[in-house]
Amino acid sequence: MNEEMKSLQKNETWELVECPRIKKSVGCRWIYTVKYKTDGSIERFKARLVAKGYTQTYGIDYTETFAPVAKINIVRVLLSLAANLDWPLQQFDVKNAFLHGELFEELYMDLPLGCMVSEKQCQKETGMSGCQPVDTPIEEDLAYALSVVSQYMHNLGEQHMNAVIHILRYLKNTLGKGILFIKNVDVDVDWAGVVDDRRSTCGYFTFVGGNLVTWKSKKQNVVARSSAEAEFRGMALGLCEALWLRLLLQDLGYLSRQPI
Repeated sequence: MNEEMKSLQKNETWELVECPRIKKSVGCRWIYTVKYKTDGSIERFKARLVAKGYTQTYGIDYTETFAPVAKINIVRVLLSLAANLDWPLQQFDVKNAFLHGELFEELYMDLPLGCMVSEKQCQKETGMSGCQPVDTPIEEDLAYALSVVSQYMHNLGEQHMNAVIHILRYLKNTLGKGILFIKNVDVDVDWAGVVDDRRSTCGYFTFVGGNLVTWKSKKQNVVARSSAEAEFRGMALGLCEALWLRLLLQDLGYLSRQPI
């Protein structure tokens, strides 16, 4: 916690000011996590002070969000190309990366617990983690399973909780497993697989250089009148991903003569 506070002060993340009455301040809280090594042993304990961005209202407290991070699909494509073309890979980490950006809007945050400086609020000058304008995107691994259980969040039952427990057990037993990187697109669709609304679920996964790089599972927004229509809509979804991959490979200077 002391290291986190020193980093925030060193980067001049905020300055102590009086909060105007017409302004709404955002709360904050401490998040404690454990960082593990590749072999599963504990490397160190981490503490992060984050803003309660969920208390902000879109259109009132903020109008747009942005996260200056790489899309995980692009990272997988680069790893696949590196594995096939024998590119050297180097890795580095930027400490407190979110604190190096400049925030041009005025945001006010309450002082963290234990920090007593009269009755002033912190005026945030850079994008501290947790605030909506610098929200962090999350990529889910269990695409289909999570999409199914998420449909019943408004009315959970015992069978839904059992499904969530099965997902957690799977994650616990596969912490050390990943994707082996050694341009295809495979699409599959069911027809009216959801009994409640008769909508179909489609999914695709794409390969670059023989390696799995992107995948998605999605319930279609309309009811397909035939299995052919459901397959066509699923194929359109996979085709959009294939075109995106083609443009990405062209931007990287890797122009394949083979069709996608």
